[in-house]
Amino acid sequence: MRIAAWLATRTEPAWLVGGALRDGLLGRQIGDIDLLVAGEAVALARQMARDLGGSVGVLDDQAGVARVVLGDQTIDLAALQAATLEDDLRARDFTINALAAPATVATLRALAAGDTAALRAVVLDPTGGLADLDARRLRMTSAAALRDDPVRLLRAARLAVAIDGMIDPATVAAARAVAPLLDTTAPERWLAELYAMLAARNGTRAMRLLDDLGALTVLVPPLAPCRGLVQGRLHYWDVFEHTLEVIDAVDHVVDLLAAGLDAPAAPAAPDAAGHVAHPTALELGGQNAALLARLRAPFLAGQTRQTMLKVAALFHDVGKPLTRGVRANGDIMFLGHAEAGVPLTQPVLARWRMGRQARRFVEAVVACHMRPGQIAGPQGLTDRAARHFFRDAGDAGIDVAVFSLGDHFAVYGPRPLTPFWLGHRAAVAELIRRAYVEPERVIPPRLIDGNDLIARYHIPHGPAIGRILGLVETAHLNGDIQTRAEAFALVERALHEEAE
Repeated sequence: MRIAAWLATRTEPAWLVGGALRDGLLGRQIGDIDLLVAGEAVALARQMARDLGGSVGVLDDQAGVARVVLGDQTIDLAALQAATLEDDLRARDFTINALAAPATVATLRALAAGDTAALRAVVLDPTGGLADLDARRLRMTSAAALRDDPVRLLRAARLAVAIDGMIDPATVAAARAVAPLLDTTAPERWLAELYAMLAARNGTRAMRLLDDLGALTVLVPPLAPCRGLVQGRLHYWDVFEHTLEVIDAVDHVVDLLAAGLDAPAAPAAPDAAGHVAHPTALELGGQNAALLARLRAPFLAGQTRQTMLKVAALFHDVGKPLTRGVRANGDIMFLGHAEAGVPLTQPVLARWRMGRQARRFVEAVVACHMRPGQIAGPQGLTDRAARHFFRDAGDAGIDVAVFSLGDHFAVYGPRPLTPFWLGHRAAVAELIRRAYVEPERVIPPRLIDGNDLIARYHIPHGPAIGRILGLVETAHLNGDIQTRAEAFALVERALHEEAE
């Protein structure tokens, strides 16, 4: 209530708008607060931060948008963009965003208390947004609102999921007409909206809504040839639908890990028909708590690894149209599709202006996502297989292993699993156990480095050092050499062969 009391001392009119008001009207717990002010919003934000002991950042100096952070509370302040409040609201994108309530002590108290009746009594609603909110309907304020800013198509999918609603038919039709214009907007804004959708639950539904609006394959062109591409007999979905299902399957794996903290996962075994029930909890190498902390912590560009895995899900099978083949017995195969997907993924991520580390993470997931389900043979997981996996997947290795389980779930849809699940889960659990408990078995320390080569053999800086160290690393990972002496012997043989 500090904010309300402070606003009461000001002369500038201010209104509550945005997600906090929507959530309050729906009786949900509120998060960050959006305020619309008549006057200099940036100056007001700076004064609020000074008076209440917070920090301030300017989000858009030209439009007059600033953010104040007070402990764990975030307040965004934006300046009125029209002559009147009603005109400002009518110019917004969707009717459920064209709602406002005076930012008084009474209103903010009602918001904090979840008093929806009190909020409804004071809300200004020039476009019928309350009725749309009650009907869980997302409706544009006008077709011009979408034409003026095509990125609002992405926001439509995000908001429809947020209110657990549908997009009205006229808005869908207008959005489809505008979808080709997305190419005229800043890709950084696409990425921000995708991150927001995939950071939330029900990302699969959000992507399906984007597809209904004609936007998904504009954003991710390699998905277009995946549509309708039939897979092998184990697959419930075609490649396109399977891709979208993996997004929610990643969240499902995280939920199972959380369930595994409270109740040990029951041992699974095939029934008489060879079916395996879907698990109600997962235990992976005794590391559930560590995995959950890893997946949920801020990682890249402010996103968690869990969110980044859902971004990677959009691309993990884009190599399948290029690699589809049919065996003599009629089985469909996609040999090498993971590797083939990387060069299709790279230009899209670059177009989105995704940062280099984030791109590398997504590319590693795409390239290596099949490996955890393939590397355990009849004798279990070998050191050699584990070492090569973590060498190729790098820092994303643990995350790829978790992702592979979600990918596996999305193969079967609502049908029971098969015994292959048991081996896959066991291999992932062992990969994760070794990564945390016996890291030297999966990422052995280097036997020699570039300084050794320069000091001992006077090899100049350049590609030759990298090439020779690559030979040593591969031999070490394969178990062919174990000591520095053996590494130097290998180097000397390689130099001798090059000299000849």
